[in-house]
Amino acid sequence: MRLVSPCLICGRRSESGLCAECRANFERAKSVSDAPVLFSDGAYTLFDYSSPTVKRLIFSLKTRGLRGAARVFSDAVFASAKAIPREIVCVTFLPRRSLARKRSGVDQAELLARAIARKFGLPCLKLLRRRGVSRTQHGLSFEKRQENVRGKFAATKTVSGIRGAILLVDDIITTGASATEACRTLREAGARRIYVLAMAKGGSR
Repeated sequence: MRLVSPCLICGRRSESGLCAECRANFERAKSVSDAPVLFSDGAYTLFDYSSPTVKRLIFSLKTRGLRGAARVFSDAVFASAKAIPREIVCVTFLPRRSLARKRSGVDQAELLARAIARKFGLPCLKLLRRRGVSRTQHGLSFEKRQENVRGKFAATKTVSGIRGAILLVDDIITTGASATEACRTLREAGARRIYVLAMAKGGSR
């Protein structure tokens, strides 16, 4: 039985986080596609970030930490067979810049990763941490994005003992520079197989 609650987008009555109209807009924005992430065994995005519905859901995650929005995305992941290869044994996330997290009190990728892990009955492990200071990626060229994140991640524990593949979750992928650096760091820490899943492709970070 689903509880009636306000739609996360428009505030109208909803039994699943989104009203019928916003749900239809959300479904129309679904566009599973490959993403440009090196050092991964596969990288995918589920939605087009140009969709106002998708954009508002991600914004609500980044600024308010709405767990309902994370559940809506995790339901979409569960419905997409391509998004989660069967060899996945744990879920992790690409950590947000410390300054951005302090300002909002939220790490949207962690919320997404934990919701997805619960949905699939998998452990969610914090395998990466940020180090040093990096600028926001917004407005930077591809080359500058690569420079900006180089060496900015560290593994929080040795992952070589993990048998099976790791799923790295993020909210948005644009050039793939951040996810590429995160995957490189996990490989150096001993990860055998890594898949990357972001909720949306395109937009700005």
